[in-house]
Amino acid sequence: MDTKQKTAKIYELLNARYSGRDWIHIQECRFSTGYEGHAQRQFDFFVISSRAGNITYGFEVKASRADFLKDLADKDKQFALRMYSNYFYYVCPKDMIKIEEIPEWAGLMYANLEGMLYKQNDGKEIMLNPNVYNVKTAPYFQRAQPHWGFVAQVIRNLDETQRSWK
Repeated sequence: MDTKQKTAKIYELLNARYSGRDWIHIQECRFSTGYEGHAQRQFDFFVISSRAGNITYGFEVKASRADFLKDLADKDKQFALRMYSNYFYYVCPKDMIKIEEIPEWAGLMYANLEGMLYKQNDGKEIMLNPNVYNVKTAPYFQRAQPHWGFVAQVIRNLDETQRSWK
């Protein structure tokens, strides 16, 4: 599985974990409608709980070790996502990042991309239980109130099924 496929699979697993009416999830979205400063940066995955308190989670998806190390070197990289998130997590394939490498302000989730291979009676093989699970719990942060540029960009980014609010 190449890096692009791993990233797509991690997004698929995050979408499955945070599905249903209790969650609004936004994937690969810029921080504003403008083109200056942090507005040009984008987050990988952002989740808002629709329950009381509207807890927010920010996720940075890492499918390669080099990408993670590059991210750590850029002190501003996670600023905007962390600013709007009560909890911030790095998500990567199982065992790619060690717990001790994670900054104190972040948590870590592993994506079990392989799951378990199961052979059915008809001889076809299917993958059971690929999932994303918590390895290091992120600390809670009081988030900032989002600005209207961020809100507008998030609404733009939502797909048609999420916009309908069924």
